[in-house]
Amino acid sequence: MSGIVQELLRLECAKQRALIEGDAPAYDECVRAQLHLLDSTTDLETAARHCPDTLATLAKIVRLNVALFWNRISVSPAFQFISTGYTAGGEIETRIGRRIQVKA
Repeated sequence: MSGIVQELLRLECAKQRALIEGDAPAYDECVRAQLHLLDSTTDLETAARHCPDTLATLAKIVRLNVALFWNRISVSPAFQFISTGYTAGGEIETRIGRRIQVKA
């Protein structure tokens, strides 16, 4: 049951490595994988209840990654503000207004 939470944690750690290394394509790949995973039929709420420690670790890494992402945006042209985003299926879509996308 906790497999989805473990996989989200693994992907979030991979996103963190990509942010630290400035690897925009790897970050983009992890975001897409997370979107596909969250779109699966797995009951995330039930899985999260079975592994609260893993969920707490995931929350900490997500908060850190948000700070790293904003820092990376401020110093790297590979991480830019553009008017596209991701659909639930992991596809890039154009939106009205400013959204963040990672581009190669």
